[in-house]
Amino acid sequence: MKIKNQLLLTIVALAIILTIIVGTIFFTNNRANQASSLQITAADIDRKVNELSQISNDYFLFQNDSQLIAWQTAVNGILVDISNFNAMNSQQVKILSTIQSDLAPADNAFNKTTIYFQNTPRDISLRTNPQFQAVWNQLTQSILRLSDDVDDLTQVLHNETVQGQSANIDLFVIMLLAFSGFALIVYSISYRRTLKSVAELQNGLRIIGRGNLDYSVKIRSQDEIGELSESVNKMTIQLRDLTKNLQIQERMAAIGQTAGMVGHDIRNPLQAMVSDIYLIKDEIASNPNYETKKELIESLDSLDENIGYVNKIVQDLQDYARPISPEYSEANLSNVLVKIFENVRVPDTVKLSVKIKGLDEFRTDKMLLQRALSNLVTNAIQAMPNGGLLEITGHRQENRAVITVSDTGVGIPEEIKPKLFTPMVTTKAKGQGFGLAASKRLIEAMEGTVTFESGKGKGTKFIVELPITG
Repeated sequence: MKIKNQLLLTIVALAIILTIIVGTIFFTNNRANQASSLQITAADIDRKVNELSQISNDYFLFQNDSQLIAWQTAVNGILVDISNFNAMNSQQVKILSTIQSDLAPADNAFNKTTIYFQNTPRDISLRTNPQFQAVWNQLTQSILRLSDDVDDLTQVLHNETVQGQSANIDLFVIMLLAFSGFALIVYSISYRRTLKSVAELQNGLRIIGRGNLDYSVKIRSQDEIGELSESVNKMTIQLRDLTKNLQIQERMAAIGQTAGMVGHDIRNPLQAMVSDIYLIKDEIASNPNYETKKELIESLDSLDENIGYVNKIVQDLQDYARPISPEYSEANLSNVLVKIFENVRVPDTVKLSVKIKGLDEFRTDKMLLQRALSNLVTNAIQAMPNGGLLEITGHRQENRAVITVSDTGVGIPEEIKPKLFTPMVTTKAKGQGFGLAASKRLIEAMEGTVTFESGKGKGTKFIVELPITG
């Protein structure tokens, strides 16, 4: 398991434990606070019950109407407190119900007492009246029961407050112990295994650092250290391939230097041969023998075509190898394409479609663009030996010129796609594989990009994007 996942699981597990403990602490603390708050309400009920006792005694002595009002106010206050009391459990509900039940007889007895006093003349004493004494005893007993009920409620709330506070302390201690133990176990297990994996990785890096690019670090786990070891192995393979490519590049640089030295010496004779062929063709044109003239012209055309092929190889090689410094000027893409098709022959079996919009005037290096697109057009024609559609489009896209060259040829094999722009890579029997590599280098020299889309049997599309300068 990955270290990240182990850490996540550890955090999740620890978070669950802590959440449960903290939630429990919060719950018990909340209940303790609630019980403490309810104690205030219980004290208020107790105070009002005591007021009932005092009011009944005062009324017995003085029979003032204000005492009747005070009694009713105290009774209503007790009922309001009971209705607003958020009982926490069934025991509290039961006690509240008992208080409410005991309050009704007390109120009833007090009302009967007031009736006795109101209906009896003041000169007659009620102390010796047995019926009055029974009602008065009932009132006294009801108030005592109320007082006992409130005491029970107060004691229950006090006990729950103390229990909640005690539970909070116990849970906090348990939380600290659980956190410490869990962290210690995870740290011990993960640290030991990770340390061993890191040591093996360090040893492998030392071996690779000494130049042994064939060494592979052993992957013993699927965690991040294992992924890092795998990345080191991939990096070693890439470094090995890069070393090989560097050797190839060194050879290519040598070829480029040679091409630069001999290109001039080769192209001058080639140009002279082209001129001679032109003059010979002109002279042959006056020959009356039609059959001889036709054969000679065909031979000269073939010779002219092969000279052009040799000239293109030299040009591609020089474009790929020499330093390139673009010279920007106003260009018209349509005119650039006209120049291309003056030198590139489109077979009768290939249909040409050109759609240009918005690129009548933009700054670029016309010669570099012409050579790059010429290679792409030639490549597209060669990909359609049995004919097809050659489509060239161009348009502006924000501050870039987008040019596409598409064919309906055989497409590019999957194994060739990753190295299509590599020198000396070609799918054609005739060719040195420098054309696309040279085009890519010319386009990138103008700070552009060239990409392609291709499917087997569906043809290929090259997409050239160039910044529109100026």
